[in-house]
Amino acid sequence: MKNNKLIGIVLIAALFFGMTYYQYVTGPTPEQIEAEQKTADSIANAATVAAEQKVQAVEAKQTEVLNLPDSAKLAALGQQFGAFAAAAANNTAKDATFSNDEVTITFAAKGGHISSVVLNQHKSGLDKSKPVDLMADARNKFQYVLPTKTGVLSTTELYFTPTVAGNVITMTAPTTNGGSFQQVYTIKENYEIDYKLKFNNLETVLDASKDAIKFNWKNYLQKYEKSEQIENTLSSQYWRDAKSEVDHCSCTGDDTEEPEQKIEWISHTQQFFNSTLIADNAPFSDATLTTFIPEDDSTVVKVLSTDLSIPLANKTGGVFDMTMYIGPNDYETLAAYDKELQNIIPYGNSIFGMINRHIVRPLFNLLYGLIGSAGWAIILMTVLVKMALYPLTYKMLRSQSKMSLLKPLMEKVREKHKDDQQQAQMETMKLYRETGVSPLGGCLPMVLQMPIWFALYRYFPANIDFRQKAFLWADDLSSYDEIINFAGPFGIEHLSLFTILWSLSTLVYTWYNSKYLNTNAMAGGGETAQMQMKMMKYMQYGMPVMFLFFFNSYAAGLTCYLLFSNLINIIQTVGTKELIINTDKLQAEIDAKKAQPKKKGKFAAKMEEAMKQQRAMQEKKKK
Repeated sequence: MKNNKLIGIVLIAALFFGMTYYQYVTGPTPEQIEAEQKTADSIANAATVAAEQKVQAVEAKQTEVLNLPDSAKLAALGQQFGAFAAAAANNTAKDATFSNDEVTITFAAKGGHISSVVLNQHKSGLDKSKPVDLMADARNKFQYVLPTKTGVLSTTELYFTPTVAGNVITMTAPTTNGGSFQQVYTIKENYEIDYKLKFNNLETVLDASKDAIKFNWKNYLQKYEKSEQIENTLSSQYWRDAKSEVDHCSCTGDDTEEPEQKIEWISHTQQFFNSTLIADNAPFSDATLTTFIPEDDSTVVKVLSTDLSIPLANKTGGVFDMTMYIGPNDYETLAAYDKELQNIIPYGNSIFGMINRHIVRPLFNLLYGLIGSAGWAIILMTVLVKMALYPLTYKMLRSQSKMSLLKPLMEKVREKHKDDQQQAQMETMKLYRETGVSPLGGCLPMVLQMPIWFALYRYFPANIDFRQKAFLWADDLSSYDEIINFAGPFGIEHLSLFTILWSLSTLVYTWYNSKYLNTNAMAGGGETAQMQMKMMKYMQYGMPVMFLFFFNSYAAGLTCYLLFSNLINIIQTVGTKELIINTDKLQAEIDAKKAQPKKKGKFAAKMEEAMKQQRAMQEKKKK
């Protein structure tokens, strides 16, 4: 069993280093990658600077004109804005606000867009005296480029007059011919906004040859969580195309995507919050989606930029209906849209996502609803999972006990054929077959549990139910539970207590298993076996220390689960080996199995024949 574990670990390590070496040899050198990245960054920065300079020049010119007398002002702005000159001149328009228990929304007069969404029920993880304020960065853009007969103009250059009637806010940019371009917001429950674009009598204003308007949305995502690495990794752009397939930009680096299909919705997503725009009556087209991480701004997680086209079918009285959702990543609320919006919550893909969405999440919600404490719900969930997996654990421990009893016979085989390794392997396989012991019996249950472990790795930092939920010494189960902050080596700035306790419990569990196997199974081993044992010991004790650094900055909910999972493992292992498994009965079972007449299976016969042929070839070479 020990040899099988060692072989598995060595194979995994060899595969990892082999892939790394292959990528290093065949791929570009680090210097080439750095040079290419610098070139790309320079081009992107140059384009951004040029665009910002152009906007600043337009705004400066507009500001200069706005200081003129009214008659001169309208005449000057008419050359630039045509029929929208009055909207461009109305710099006295005031912002509008709307507030309820969930949100406080500010609508900017200049541009007519939402400039701030304060989530009244959610506080910043960096400063809990301040609420989360989405879309509040002054550098954000939410603009439409209107193709007028006098040229294109951006709605960010126009002043919109607000009209507030209950939960309906209408932002109007009038034209000189009695028409207008309107953005109408109807605030609903659960962070939903019914959003309409209205084109009133604009057939003589807009370019008749254009059947779409361009839309640009640029969002500087502010940092709101302690763990910068996790928040960064779980923030990106998501969308669903006309084929109902949900996709996203890269979560780990800069990325630009140009979907071939039209888009039904686009979502700017952070670890626990999102700003989503849904097309209700016609999909968006010509989308370009960009995500990048600014290196010179410590307050920003990522910058997301969306460029797309909105169909313009009727310039006289046309309406383009959309729905906005600006709020927390609540699974049930997002799933209620029946548009797969819940898939923006990064629970994982394939089997891991399925386990999280359809097993772990419902189970946790049930326990959380019964107990009312996220921490105790995690512990109870750990107990239930370990109880459900106990049959596999029992089989693993029983198999380990069988292998321990078989070890003296295996050592005799190795000692007898110490100069003939292949013959020793053949005799060992024969021994397995005669006694009915499987060397994989102790490994398979661990492999079957791995999908659950990987699923939980994605579940805890993505579920908003753990955000700012305190348990024991941890003040936020979605982030690390530091007990001390300091400037340490290797970039370590804190120590997490759950992670330390998990690492210590893993060492205790490893020590117990090693002690048990050494005293009952490994006595009398040969020199090779002793070397393998030493290597295995080093790796077993080294792994918890290595993972200590890995989990130190991870979600406390996960390390809490791992800690109590370890404690239950120790209880189950000690109790099963000491109280349930009877080694005398196991020995009698092995002896009885060995005494039975054996019929060699086809696979075993082929393996044995192959080993004989290989041995014969080697002997022939020696001669």
